[in-house]
Amino acid sequence: MNGLSEKISPLEHHISFNKLLKQYDDMADSEDSFLATKAKYILNAQAPFPELRAGFTDITLLEKHKEVIQIILQDLFSSVLTHNEIKTASSPYSDIIFNSSKRFEKILAAAGPDYLPQIRNQEGEVNYIMACVVILNFYYGFNLDFKRPFFYDIPDANGVMRHYRILYNADFMEIIPNGTPLDITQEDVNKLLENIDNIELWKKRYHPIVLSVKVL
Repeated sequence: MNGLSEKISPLEHHISFNKLLKQYDDMADSEDSFLATKAKYILNAQAPFPELRAGFTDITLLEKHKEVIQIILQDLFSSVLTHNEIKTASSPYSDIIFNSSKRFEKILAAAGPDYLPQIRNQEGEVNYIMACVVILNFYYGFNLDFKRPFFYDIPDANGVMRHYRILYNADFMEIIPNGTPLDITQEDVNKLLENIDNIELWKKRYHPIVLSVKVL
């Protein structure tokens, strides 16, 4: 598979490091010479590959640009903590992971060469509604609490199944309208919440919206 998941969703997933790189844009002008030098180094490493900022859906680029991505994410994946933290970068609510910490890589290696981590309890209709809630909260500014735990079930070297709860960090997520955004009112939200199990009603309210990468 070369593209991001094709699951039915109001979100069109793109992997992008734009929001993080914007912070380095600002840091490059810092009066702190160490921070400025470091930021310029990261920006110069990314500059030949504009797709890393513009966004892409071809996941083969994750391997192609692996070394540059490691440079971009170095502040989020401390080499000092890499053997302690269970951490990875991911396309949100998908099974695509990359740039994992050494400890997480060790956990996956113990599961066997054919093991592919998959998020447990991602039923289609519930997942669709959760994606809509993400849009309502992060793009439209509502404050809806519709959370559910997600887990990776990963066997250890002895075949014992271990369960790892997934905690997302949305600091570097961007939600960008794909076309003209819909007007969503409090009345609309109230109606949706009153019909929380009516998937067809939720689908009527949304067109796909571009969602860039977020880091776990």
